[in-house]
Amino acid sequence: MKRKVMAEEEGSFNNNHGVAWWRGSLLGKGGFGSVYLAYLKKPKSRNAFYRPVMAVKSAEVSSSSSLQKEKEVFNNLHDCPYILECYGEETTVSENGQMVYNLLLEYASGGTLADLIRRSGGCGLPELDVKRYTRYILKGIDDIHSHDYVHRDLKPENVLLVPSGSGDFLPKIGDFGLAKKVQKTKRRMFDSSIAGTILYMAPETLVDNIQESASDIWALGCIVFEMFTGNHFGV
Repeated sequence: MKRKVMAEEEGSFNNNHGVAWWRGSLLGKGGFGSVYLAYLKKPKSRNAFYRPVMAVKSAEVSSSSSLQKEKEVFNNLHDCPYILECYGEETTVSENGQMVYNLLLEYASGGTLADLIRRSGGCGLPELDVKRYTRYILKGIDDIHSHDYVHRDLKPENVLLVPSGSGDFLPKIGDFGLAKKVQKTKRRMFDSSIAGTILYMAPETLVDNIQESASDIWALGCIVFEMFTGNHFGV
């Protein structure tokens, strides 16, 4: 179900319908947009679906095709606890008058798995943490594949750490801008437009331009190696 979100840009505020929010500080920039903090204007309102603090991924409408595709993927992957939650979409106007497309997402206050690995100082993570993170990431991958998608860009930067009720962080898969639908066939399909990060690409992707469900499993293996050692696989 699509939920409409009304946004505040440049100090202007409109709350005729939906939920009002305002843009906070920049969290980071990627290939498909910039990510900011987002705050509900009335965090104690009856709109309990939205969190008081969220993340908003934004790009100018003219270059937002990947973000809009990502929203479509999120629509099909709802209700999986190991996939980042998407709360809605909205088009706003920036300071320079440009139309901006926005995705409101679950805010991962723990940062990314890549941040956690870097903080290990090249020593890697404790074995119990690696096992726990791997188990949850696998469950997220299983949900992605059960909906006939391949993520195509699984890496520590795209695994977000969200606080859990037990005081730990729950890893959730995000960034579906490169995800693609796959055909149910026993034949391995040549893909003329492979995508992703080379360090995490499977051999069949690099050699034969084949990017299917097994490619995500290879990427997970690279992530596990990185969690254990603190270093990239094959480097």
